[in-house]
Amino acid sequence: MSAMSNPALFNRIASLEVQIDGLRRHQIAFPTARWNRISTVVVLHGGGIEGRGEDVSYDPRDQASHLSLPEFELSGTRTVAEWSAVLDTIALTPTPLVHPESSDYRRWAYEGALLDLALRQAGLSLQDALGRTARPVRFCVSPPGDPLDMATMFPNQELKVDAFVGWAPDAMQALSEQGMVRVVDLKAHYVGDWITRPDDPLAFSRAVAAAFPDVILEDPAVGAYMAPFHEENAGRTSFDAPIHRAADLLALPPTKWCNIKPSRFGTIERLLECVDYCEGQGISMYGGGQFEIGPGRAQIQALASVLYPDGPNDVAPSGYNAARPNADLPQGTLPATTVLGFATAVEMVR
Repeated sequence: MSAMSNPALFNRIASLEVQIDGLRRHQIAFPTARWNRISTVVVLHGGGIEGRGEDVSYDPRDQASHLSLPEFELSGTRTVAEWSAVLDTIALTPTPLVHPESSDYRRWAYEGALLDLALRQAGLSLQDALGRTARPVRFCVSPPGDPLDMATMFPNQELKVDAFVGWAPDAMQALSEQGMVRVVDLKAHYVGDWITRPDDPLAFSRAVAAAFPDVILEDPAVGAYMAPFHEENAGRTSFDAPIHRAADLLALPPTKWCNIKPSRFGTIERLLECVDYCEGQGISMYGGGQFEIGPGRAQIQALASVLYPDGPNDVAPSGYNAARPNADLPQGTLPATTVLGFATAVEMVR
């Protein structure tokens, strides 16, 4: 644990004892509007109780290598902190991954299952364990297609939308006038052949900021050339993709917002350290998702309910990612998470 923050939250669960008798893994799938989503569910069991976590790696080859991971033994009774230290010694990625960031996603599946099992064995909810009060979650939807279509189908639902090269000013304005957008993701920190960059990131980012004057601007580019943008929009910029630990915030322009995606942190300790740091620095948080289709979706909703319920949380039910979302999906808010454990027993959370 670094000295940059008070590890108050992790200390509340670090000493919980967990009996583990073994583990198993299996895959689940869900046909989203974009592709057939596959994830791997990790189940830790002990004393007749199970805890679940979800590997949200995007490439099917990384999911396949997880499912075929050589068997390793987890058995005995240790604290949450001690079990996390044991996981440090296990080669969870013995072969190179297609996407290096998948190493954190894979580790989070075991950490999420560990916390779920710890809470269930102790008879605690997440709010009980962390000493907080769960509240209803304000949530946004990331439309898989045209945001205006989503706005028409779900008129009471807030949105988080992706900026894209070639986004015409009149199209931005038409969407802005709907009054539903709360976050625009500029996606300057993603890599891959699926992402394109504007020729002039400063001009493009300024155009988006002008069209959406009251929204959070997530993941803008950084560097000396972008300094004017950060000065002009102080108080409403946010970061997501670069954040894997609290220290990452120190390497970025000052921000008043942070998107917390648990799977990016890999471990419970790093996640809660970042939450502690943000609270100490007055940085507002909101939850983010990675197309979780199983227990991971309930976990990001639980964390939002207990730690940052009022933010524009990108933790909508998985059903919003379906090719044809059901019109009866909940809009606006989700109930407070007060259930036992860290994940629901149902693996398809829609």
